[in-house]
Amino acid sequence: MDMPVGSIGPEIVLIVGAVVTLVYALFAPRRAQAGAAVLALLTIGVAAVASSLMLQGSQALTFFDTYAADDAAVWAKLIILAVGAVTIALSVGWFATDPRHGEYYALLLLAVLGAVALAGAADLMAIILGLLLSSATGYVLAAFHRTSARSGEAAIKYYLLGALTNGALVYGAVLLFGLGATTTLAGLTGALPGTDGTALVAGTALMVLGLAFKLGAVPAHAWVPDVADGAPAPVAAFLTVAPKVGALIAISRLMFTLPEEQVGWRLLVAVL
Repeated sequence: MDMPVGSIGPEIVLIVGAVVTLVYALFAPRRAQAGAAVLALLTIGVAAVASSLMLQGSQALTFFDTYAADDAAVWAKLIILAVGAVTIALSVGWFATDPRHGEYYALLLLAVLGAVALAGAADLMAIILGLLLSSATGYVLAAFHRTSARSGEAAIKYYLLGALTNGALVYGAVLLFGLGATTTLAGLTGALPGTDGTALVAGTALMVLGLAFKLGAVPAHAWVPDVADGAPAPVAAFLTVAPKVGALIAISRLMFTLPEEQVGWRLLVAVL
């Protein structure tokens, strides 16, 4: 129930690294823009070390049960960071002819942060925050191939579907909060059983719809082929892998929170 800063060490590293990378990109000459990739890789490496130090077999909840520092969250962070590092390495050659692309790496670090936050979220508000951060940066990254019409089209489709499903997730979170009078998943576990079944199913379905967007799962999967085809290749690889890891952990935590006899999780998982 305490607030140890060390439990969000990787997240702090990513925030600081993104800011430093952005400032560097703003003031560095064009010939030195690739240096932003070095800063981003260094940030990923430090965040990975900070995450590895948290592997201790615990099932800890920190920040008043709103954020998880358990092994599931840590391993998810390590996977997301590894995907981010590979994406940065692939991006250096892809953007070699772009005179101004340093801010791309800052956006990529923030996208990694969103996926990492989603993996550690143990609160409805934390899930919303992680999802929105991951989505907002993803929209820009998908359109970063600025001279390509297909890249712009992919970003627009990604944005429109994302806006719809993110709004659905927020509305679902409001319903669950209204039923349980708390936003923490730990609190909802004891508060939701016995509440209004219709509202509970509706709130759960809307939450699942929002997370399905990140998973690229039915019925929010239409963006996947457009982004894979139109976005820059490193971005397409990142968006179709990293956010899914965070969303998978988030939907798993939600699944263990809500009462199976009222929600029918098995049917929802079968549909996905």
